[in-house]
Amino acid sequence: MKTQKTKAKSKSTATHSSNKAKPATKAGKKMKVKKVMDEWKDGELKTNAGKPVKDQKQAVAIALSESGQSYKQKNKSKK
Repeated sequence: MKTQKTKAKSKSTATHSSNKAKPATKAGKKMKVKKVMDEWKDGELKTNAGKPVKDQKQAVAIALSESGQSYKQKNKSKK
């Protein structure tokens, strides 16, 4: 007897996604930030809860997070 696996559809109301790979190049990061900020200006940027982002600081935080610039890399010294 064969069983069918059904994929659960994720409820994604936000226009941005943190599941995607982050840009590796500096130009790619700038483009990602510009894209997210343009979404905010047009009123299309939404939070994970589906509510529109009203605060510019929150939009900047989302843009930096998606571009991978919000994470500080620690330099590990080899002994």
